[in-house]
Amino acid sequence: MTVRIRVELNYDKEKYREMILDAAETVLGTFGFDRTMYGDSNKRKGKWWQELIHEREKDIQTEVI
Repeated sequence: MTVRIRVELNYDKEKYREMILDAAETVLGTFGFDRTMYGDSNKRKGKWWQELIHEREKDIQTEVI
């Protein structure tokens, strides 16, 4: 005889999102990541790593001159 039990998991998705963003800022902050670049598309100018690459390219151009 097989008994199946259905378990519904309820968790605070917003709290976990905030915890992930806290960790990401801690680890990736030195590379220019911050939570304002994640989420609402009205606030986001582009992907944070694209902005980082763009800034690095500008630094290289400045060094060449």
